Amino acid sequence: MKLLQAEEIESQRQVKMLEINNPEVLLEIKEYKDQSDLLTASLLVTDGAIKAQGSIADENAGTVDELLTTAVNTIVKLFVRATTKAISAKDKALQKKLEKPFTYFYANNKETCLQKLDAAVALLVTNKLIITNIDATDITDINTKINLYRVHKNVPRTEEVTKKSEGTDLLTLSVNEGKKIKKLMIKLVVGEYKDSNPTLADKARLLGKTIQLGKRHNVGSYSVVNASTGEPIGNAVITEVRTTTKKKKVITKVFKLDELGIKEFTTHILGKAVLTVVAPGFLDSTMNIVFKKNDPNEFVIGMSKVVPK
Repeated sequence: MKLLQAEEIESQRQVKMLEINNPEVLLEIKEYKDQSDLLTASLLVTDGAIKAQGSIADENAGTVDELLTTAVNTIVKLFVRATTKAISAKDKALQKKLEKPFTYFYANNKETCLQKLDAAVALLVTNKLIITNIDATDITDINTKINLYRVHKNVPRTEEVTKKSEGTDLLTLSVNEGKKIKKLMIKLVVGEYKDSNPTLADKARLLGKTIQLGKRHNVGSYSVVNASTGEPIGNAVITEVRTTTKKKKVITKVFKLDELGIKEFTTHILGKAVLTVVAPGFLDSTMNIVFKKNDPNEFVIGMSKVVPK
C-alpha cells in the first residue's frame, strides 16, 4: 500500500466517524445514509485488498525490491564518496566511471543488477590506492547487502499476478471509489450546515482532507569539497537556477551550506538545474545536475583554490 493511499483511507474512516459523533447528519440529511452505506461497503473492499496484499509468502516481490534498493543506495553513496578522491587525484577516467545514477544499477533484471553491483565493488577495490576513503568495512558492508539480494528468490509469477489482481489493483480501485463517495458526503454536510452550524461544516471539510503520515519527498544533498584534497568547504554559497519545462520560467534559489559544506533537502523539485558555487579563496564552480525520483540525489561539487599571482 502506498503512503498516499494510507492517508486517503484514514481520511475516509474519519469521515465515517462523523455520523457517530454527530448523529444528526443521518436524520437531517436524507441522502446521507445511502452514501454512508456505500462508503462502508467500499472500506470493506479496501480492507480485503489490504489483506490480499499481505497474503503472499514472506519472500515476496516487495522484500526482494527492498534488498535491491538498499544495496543500490549503498553503492551509489560509496561512489559519491569515491568521486571526491578521483577529483583530488585529477583522474577523470575514474571519475566518469563513478558517475552512475541509481537507475543504472536498479532498472534491470536481477542477473544484470547483480553483475553491475559486483562490477561496482570491483571498481572500488581495484582503485583503492586512489579511493583511500573507502575501507575494508565499507566493502564488507556492501558485499553483505548484495549477497542478501542475491540469495532471495523473486516471487513466483503466479503469486505476483494474484497479489496484483486481488490486492494492488483492487485496492487502487476501492480507494478511488471511496474518495468519490467521501467527497459527496462532505458536500452534503457543508451544504446543510454552512449557515446553521458552521462548526460542523468546517469539521467535515477538515476530516475530508488527507493528513501527511510520513515522508514522501524527493530527498538529496549538495556537498562542496576542495577538488585537490577532498576536504569539505564550509559556508560555501550555491545558486541554483532551474527553468520550468512548460512555461520556461527561470527560478533561482540561493543556499548557504553549513560548516561541513553540505545542504540537505527533505524535499526538492524534480528536473534539471545549474549550480554555481562561490566560496572565499576558491574559484567559482559550476555543475549541471538532475534531481530524479527515487534517486539518492547526492551531488558533490569540487572547487579549486585561487592561485596567488
